[in-house]
Amino acid sequence: MKTYSKNIFLVGNSDIVLYKFRKELIESLKKNYNVFLICPSGIYEKELQSLNVNILKSPNIIRRKLELLGSIKIIFFYLTVILKYRPNYILSYTVKPNIFIGLIRIFIRFNFIPTVTGLGSSLQGTNLRSFIMKIIYRFSLLFSKNIVFQNKYDKDFLFPNSHRNNIKILNGSGVNPNEYLYVRNEFDFNTFNVLFIGRIMKEKGIEEFLNLVEKYHKKNSIKFFLCGSYEESIYKQKIELLIKDNKLTYMNYLKNTIEIYKRCNILINPSYHEGLSNTILESMAMGLVCIGSNINGIKEIIDNSINGYLFEKKNINDLYSTFEYVTNQDANKLLNITINAREKVVRDFNRLFIVEEYLKLLEN
Repeated sequence: MKTYSKNIFLVGNSDIVLYKFRKELIESLKKNYNVFLICPSGIYEKELQSLNVNILKSPNIIRRKLELLGSIKIIFFYLTVILKYRPNYILSYTVKPNIFIGLIRIFIRFNFIPTVTGLGSSLQGTNLRSFIMKIIYRFSLLFSKNIVFQNKYDKDFLFPNSHRNNIKILNGSGVNPNEYLYVRNEFDFNTFNVLFIGRIMKEKGIEEFLNLVEKYHKKNSIKFFLCGSYEESIYKQKIELLIKDNKLTYMNYLKNTIEIYKRCNILINPSYHEGLSNTILESMAMGLVCIGSNINGIKEIIDNSINGYLFEKKNINDLYSTFEYVTNQDANKLLNITINAREKVVRDFNRLFIVEEYLKLLEN
């Protein structure tokens, strides 16, 4: 492994965050920096090792709970490796790594570039806990060299009416169009294979998707596929019953989603909030017709009735009517939708363009 004069850390709450969405950035950074990846052990451990960079395994991060002892343990780990390796730059992703590294930055000098990949319910709620979390998050970002947001809403939520010149809004994590190839033709729309891909939890819209399955599974031309791990086990019994009755095909988290994208031709994303939806970017790149909630993080990607379709968040009747409209469309109309979708992804959300923007931030 070649060594350089500068060290750079990439910190995430999982190896998925670093490998699946940032391997192209890591490959670029290897040319000029000693790269250190900091995240808990996970399913992409071998893939991270294949990148031939330094890997520092952090304690596990519980996404949706604020655990004092666990937080102290993670902060101490971050502090230890920062003092040992003295990074010139730290790029961090997701809420807790951003906050913890930001708090350390108050006391130790390094170039800190956090990326806000989404806010989640813990920040956007109306209770006292959410208010305190918002204050802490905003404070932890104040000493950043740059702050990267993936949509304007998240930026305005944390820094309303701010004209800070170190804030940058990028088009999400992007997608590599050379990896996610367009695979659609007009004959693909004689039947419909409908996909939900994401963590199984209320805020990802799993209830709306399961209701959709219940309503339309009897149609011979429609099959439903669910791909994702359980974040909330409350839905397990209902999903297992749908599987048993042959109403739904379930797959756990898939490391390689390309094959399931090839198999399906409609993606449903009923999420309540997103940074910028990677599943929609990947699906649009490969030629799926995407139906998504009309929320920040999705409406920046989908132009309604041009390259996909939007419905009102949490409105199951609007989802039903949108789904019926799409499945009753002429095959050529749907094919044109997917062509438009692919073109927008390649033009506006190419991951290689996103990588270039990060490299510019480091150079400046």
